[in-house]
Amino acid sequence: RAAYLLGQLGPEPRPPGAGRTSSRLRVGYLSGSGFHNATTTARCMRSQYGMHDRMLVEVFCYAAQRDDGSEVRAAIKRGCDKFVELEGMGHREMAARIRGDGVHVLVDLTGFTISMQTEVLAAGTAPIQVAYHGYPGTMGAGFIHYLAADPISAPADHAEEHFTERLLLLPFSYLTNDHRQSRREVLLTDEEAAAAAAAAGSRPAPTRAQLGFDEDEVILCSFNQLYKIEPEVFATWMRILKRVPAAKLWLLRFSEEGAHNLRNQEEPPMLCQVHAPITPKNGKWLQLHLILFPLLSHEQNFNFWILASSQCCVISLRYLFKPCFGKTLSSIQARRHGVEPERIVIHEQFPTSYEFRVKALADLFLDTPLFNAHTTAGDILWCGVPLLTLPGENMAQRVAAGLVTGALTPETIARTLDDYEELAVRLAGARADVMRTLRERLKLGRGLEVRPAPVFDTHEALMIGREGFGWRGTCTLRLEYLLTLLWRDELIDTPRLHVALEGEGNSGRITAGPEVRNLC
Repeated sequence: RAAYLLGQLGPEPRPPGAGRTSSRLRVGYLSGSGFHNATTTARCMRSQYGMHDRMLVEVFCYAAQRDDGSEVRAAIKRGCDKFVELEGMGHREMAARIRGDGVHVLVDLTGFTISMQTEVLAAGTAPIQVAYHGYPGTMGAGFIHYLAADPISAPADHAEEHFTERLLLLPFSYLTNDHRQSRREVLLTDEEAAAAAAAAGSRPAPTRAQLGFDEDEVILCSFNQLYKIEPEVFATWMRILKRVPAAKLWLLRFSEEGAHNLRNQEEPPMLCQVHAPITPKNGKWLQLHLILFPLLSHEQNFNFWILASSQCCVISLRYLFKPCFGKTLSSIQARRHGVEPERIVIHEQFPTSYEFRVKALADLFLDTPLFNAHTTAGDILWCGVPLLTLPGENMAQRVAAGLVTGALTPETIARTLDDYEELAVRLAGARADVMRTLRERLKLGRGLEVRPAPVFDTHEALMIGREGFGWRGTCTLRLEYLLTLLWRDELIDTPRLHVALEGEGNSGRITAGPEVRNLC
């Protein structure tokens, strides 16, 4: 649709040197959802805009939705140099407004998700356009020049087949969060948390016993959406429960149907199978496919199972949708795996005031390989809970591995599904020693006593200077440094194919060229 509108409107011509006279790099962040509190990107990047080095960068934020009145949006507005309301404008008006500000680099925070503004980018709004944070995959569009990711979620050897963009690789994980600034409730003692709840007139966080867990039980959790749970991984979880008798599986109730089906439904719901080849070179139908399947691997056939409940129906633009009625869900029902349904504990989602303190009661988070935990992974690591993940082929299946690496607990990354099962059994069986070591490492990584782990380093500064840039390396400034390099190259008409920033101790290096090594 964006490409179609571009053909109708055409990009407005940019006069020679337009937008290139500013002494500072002008970075614009475009949010289709208007930086609303309901979106994870707004919450995760809440403080990031204010952390840019104002001697080098001028920050513009463009909101395509009206003010939701949230403190998150207000904090973002305070943190930028100019906050521009685009709500009510057409795409061409939005593009003209951003062009008028002379933005050098436009960062799209939405991608193919809710309230996307792809048409604004299709109009060639800025000399350099970058996809970042909001969408875990290629946009499949020539007007997006770079994808900001990391060497684990987007390895260099995936660049040609999986991405139409050039890669802009940050060390460890690209998926920043704001927990050290805005989610500090996990740092309180039990007494302090109880006092804070009393002062606010709210309920204190429930205990393990109140949640249905005995003190000697091992809590294996997965707080991902239920539609991310496929039959094969659920069967693996059931085997883990059978091998660790003291363990229970803790899930969240995103829908009553899904919770009931996972436990013990007698008549299994219907399954549908989608079988479709994906390639980023087939641009006419790729974009809608990416909206529906951000997790699909490219250049291969992929069988995607969907629980026909209250989630969504999916069609293929290549009309390869094949209904497979009559299939059963016996493989994803606890009872039919020989596991008592009572060993699957399902709760409603928790209030934000004590959400992280409750989730911190878990012993081990079991990731979903088909579509990883992304924001949820950053949350659970901040809670001090080790996360077991199995990276796959595409970006959406690899994000958690980057976060785990950035949290300095890479030993919880499995290589195969069998390895995933064995690691889970070993960790759950060694709750008293290995798990305690991992939890202590995660808590230390919050940075209260030492330099924070990279995944939480959104504020602290460390010197990583190269090529005369005197750069300081928070998560924000790592991105800022790479964007500065891109703009410098644009000025001298020597764009890089891929750019990666290494982070090794207190030094850093830039690697650029047609091939980028896996740097982490």
